[in-house]
Amino acid sequence: MSHGRRNAKGAALAIVLRAAAVGIVAPLSTALPVPAGAQEKAERKVKLDFVKQDINVVAKALSIQSGVNVVLMPTVKGEITVRLVDLTVDEALKKVAAAVGADVLRFENTYFVGSPAELKAQVAKSGVTESVFLKWTPATDVKELVSKSLPYVTADAVGKSIVVVSGSKEDVQQALKMARDADIAPPPAPPAPEAPKPQMLRETYPVKFIKAPMLADAVGKAVPEIKV
Repeated sequence: MSHGRRNAKGAALAIVLRAAAVGIVAPLSTALPVPAGAQEKAERKVKLDFVKQDINVVAKALSIQSGVNVVLMPTVKGEITVRLVDLTVDEALKKVAAAVGADVLRFENTYFVGSPAELKAQVAKSGVTESVFLKWTPATDVKELVSKSLPYVTADAVGKSIVVVSGSKEDVQQALKMARDADIAPPPAPPAPEAPKPQMLRETYPVKFIKAPMLADAVGKAVPEIKV
């Protein structure tokens, strides 16, 4: 009889614990089964259904459901209402971030959500730094090109011919290639036009009061460019 009571108590305790667990998870989101096998976490499909919920709770639910790392930067705040079905983690995070005016950047094995300035600073601090020496193009021009083309790369001009770039490994490699491709020699200057050849003139002057050889010698000394 006592053995039967212990079994009954054990079953009741298991039911209570199961109910408590469901009560904790349910407010976050309705979780979908995580695909098994070697499929990347970022490709897992997720489902979110929230009404006026704090962005921190939504991000945590998405992280728990998918198994990916999610970090919210300090400026990411607010409540959102969202219902997303059958989206990848990347797609869902971008939509959730857009609802609070933030951007998403995947760096190594973590998704960072924040303002462009915060994400750029985070990658510059945790990423890699490389430099490139330029032979032809001014460093300030290359810095401007890289900054406009790669928003999460920090580019600095050092002197006239060196650019230092910081960011993720992939972005930095792309920035270095961009800098080298832009560093091209200027086109050769066109040849200077040939000076016009002097026009040869021949004139005859009748000598009246001095002997011709004396006059020719005097003019030749005064103007050596002419032949008398």
